[in-house]
Amino acid sequence: MSDNNEIGSNLGDSVFLEQVVPLHWKQVSIEEIKLSIVDYNTKNAKTLGRLLAVGENVHATNPDSHGDGHELSKIEFKIDLLLDLITSLVSQQIQLHKKRRFRLYSSHLLWYNEKPLTFKPGDQLIMSVWISDDYPRPIYFFCTCEKITEEDGCYIANCQYKHFDANVQGLIEKIIFRYHRRAIAHRDG
Repeated sequence: MSDNNEIGSNLGDSVFLEQVVPLHWKQVSIEEIKLSIVDYNTKNAKTLGRLLAVGENVHATNPDSHGDGHELSKIEFKIDLLLDLITSLVSQQIQLHKKRRFRLYSSHLLWYNEKPLTFKPGDQLIMSVWISDDYPRPIYFFCTCEKITEEDGCYIANCQYKHFDANVQGLIEKIIFRYHRRAIAHRDG
């Protein structure tokens, strides 16, 4: 299990994922965290693995093409289409939490709130963050609030997340890097 201190330096603070996403937090005790770490790491590994798979778009661009290997591409295309329809239906039925601006780094996260926050620096939190509309399951972060600042009437919570196993930390870094690479490609047009 990692506290993300040495792993967090892999990407640095210039590489991050920033979106407006549904998120929810609650204060927890250290005992609750210790009892839940394995379960949440398992859930996170499953969700992050699926998020990476959903974003791959490995199917053929033309599912009607012919030749060796294209039958498999046609099947993959149909499965992708079916999964897309199912996740769309599920997303429409789930009542998600309020969307907030959220920034994810490889060692910490920030989120922005219009109202004063009900916790203070040093408090332990569990956060549920839905980072993809394509896959309506949250990523869970055990966090320690490092500081709360106010900027232009908005409260910004800076939290250090902890207790991910190496697999989950690696998957989070892959998602951050993929998002960052796509944001740069979009910006550079």
